[in-house]
Amino acid sequence: MNPVSPLHHSPRRAWWRSSLVFVVISLMTACTFMAAKDEQPKSEDTATSSTETAKPEVKKAPGDKAKFGDEYYRFSELMAEIFLQIENRYVDEVPPEKLFNAALSGIFMALDPHSSYMNADNFKDLEKSTEGSFSGIGIHLDVRDGILTVVSPIPGSPSAKLGVQAWDRIIQIEDHSTEGMSSSQAVKELTGPVGTKVKLVFWREKTRERIPLTIIRDKVKIQSVYSNVDDAPYVTPFFKDLLTKEKVGYIRLTKFSENVGDEISAVLDKMKAQGVQALVLDGRFNSGGLLEEGLKVSELFLNKGDVIVGTKGRTKENETVYRSKHDMKVKWPMIMLINEGSASATEILAGALKDHKRAVLVGPEGQNTFGKALVQSVMPLNVHLEKDKNGNYLPNAIRLTTARYYTPNNIGEKGQSIQGIGISPNITVKVPAAQYTELLAKGMLLGDPPLLEPGKDNDKLLAAAKAAEKKDKDSKDKDEEPDAAVEADETASTSETIRLNGGTPGANVQPDKPAENTGMAFYLKKKKVEKRPTSKDVQLQYGLDILRALQVVDSDKKS
Repeated sequence: MNPVSPLHHSPRRAWWRSSLVFVVISLMTACTFMAAKDEQPKSEDTATSSTETAKPEVKKAPGDKAKFGDEYYRFSELMAEIFLQIENRYVDEVPPEKLFNAALSGIFMALDPHSSYMNADNFKDLEKSTEGSFSGIGIHLDVRDGILTVVSPIPGSPSAKLGVQAWDRIIQIEDHSTEGMSSSQAVKELTGPVGTKVKLVFWREKTRERIPLTIIRDKVKIQSVYSNVDDAPYVTPFFKDLLTKEKVGYIRLTKFSENVGDEISAVLDKMKAQGVQALVLDGRFNSGGLLEEGLKVSELFLNKGDVIVGTKGRTKENETVYRSKHDMKVKWPMIMLINEGSASATEILAGALKDHKRAVLVGPEGQNTFGKALVQSVMPLNVHLEKDKNGNYLPNAIRLTTARYYTPNNIGEKGQSIQGIGISPNITVKVPAAQYTELLAKGMLLGDPPLLEPGKDNDKLLAAAKAAEKKDKDSKDKDEEPDAAVEADETASTSETIRLNGGTPGANVQPDKPAENTGMAFYLKKKKVEKRPTSKDVQLQYGLDILRALQVVDSDKKS
């Protein structure tokens, strides 16, 4: 009997739950708000550095002022009666804070998976998330189809080491179901002291299997930028060789945290000093981060005045077109690596680079980026519910979706948001599922593998790349065509196919001579490419040279 996907039942059940909770419990919130407003002095706004902040404001439609006030007054009367009945007649005593938090969470469940009420603990966790480290299992979470969903594992974290993948669904934490659980509630349960254990059950839709895992919490360090010009132990030998042999830079961007734009700018300066001629920007499994940093990174690779992204909300203040304010820092041709774990600010960067034809996007076959195109604002509140041990009120906030964002080619009335759709790569890599999973579990597709012993996996991957090069040369000598492993969509090419397992470009693409000068640096120099690959042969050959190292071949059978 085949296992039943949790996606089969959960959307409907989640819909009923959210609808009922919103109708009944949202009224409770009105009572709480009205009562607290009269009894408690206002506190100063508390700013957070993690996302956009705004002072909370209730906007009334013209002519509805009296009706608006009357409705809230009736809500408060109704909920006062409900509270009284619960307090006096419910079978168990219930702490008021528990009801308050449930009421507030219920309201946001009726909006979207990203909007939420942030109690004192949640607000504190948000501030900690920009500090660069925390104790937990190391995953970025979202809610999709009413189910907790892994956006991406953090490289080097306990989850990544156990093979947790993007789009794995968390259906159970310890002994209880996660149905209806918000991402903030899940984070609270998944974080904890170093060395403690948490039992999870994942559902992997592509293989239709339940995966129980016991994960030991550890200190999770979030290093945002790795490169092959620094002494970074997590950069694979292939990318190190690209620097020394081909003058190709490699930057692995794991999160858009504070100062990432400045960090990447500094890395680019080092690359200039070492004569780098082209760049691989790795945005795989980057769940996003700060919008401001996404804009700063985009500006490094775009011309002044180029559109980066547009946002559109209900109000004019949320309708903005962001343009690059600075001249392009480097004009090297680029490839950006993406996958289903690339989300949010990463998609803003990828969308801008793709739409301006500034970079070729490369990703696994059948995988778009995650598709998170909503802008959240964190708004500190003046009315607080929780107190510390000294009786002082603790800060709280709401995270509210205030706009959708649109990639440059989709700005305008007819533009389509990538929410739930994602961005497609220009070039797709065919990777066998079993080998992809194995390498992913070892961190080798993250650009952030663990330190492995010489002669083992890292060397095998490098040997596989060299074997592909040798096969390429042999196939040219014999005038043979191997199987296709990478395809280019119409953005990169209309009909050509790259042959990667010993590849040659398609029939319409004639590589330059002599044959021994087929490296990327040669092509870039020959074509005098400054801003990007501007012809199909350069663009496709560029993808071919880089992707040799990423193509998974059965090296065990060949060695």
